[in-house]
Amino acid sequence: MNRFLTFFKRLFPSTKSLAVSFIFGLSIAVSIYLGLLQRHFFSYRYLFYGLVILIAGTVFTAWINQRFLSSAFSQYPQKIKVFLVLASLLLGLLLLFNAKIQPLYYTLPDSRLEIRMTIP
Repeated sequence: MNRFLTFFKRLFPSTKSLAVSFIFGLSIAVSIYLGLLQRHFFSYRYLFYGLVILIAGTVFTAWINQRFLSSAFSQYPQKIKVFLVLASLLLGLLLLFNAKIQPLYYTLPDSRLEIRMTIP
């Protein structure tokens, strides 16, 4: 358990890095879920797969951010940083508007319907 906590603290040194990694991990999970796993019914298995992809995407994003992105991003002036963040959010919203969310009635339980008819 102690190893896990040290690994977690090293991977996410601040709550800001955890929040940013979680948001990008969530974006990765939603993209993969909507692109590959979405069906016309609710499934706990696909929900579990989505959560696993969310955790893996969060850890992967934190690792990429520590290794490559933070040093490159810190070299830009403040105006370019703000522009990059706003452009990323805008493109994310545009992609979100393109996704169709499944209706709620897929989460309701199934029931049988019997129809009896007399045929003369």
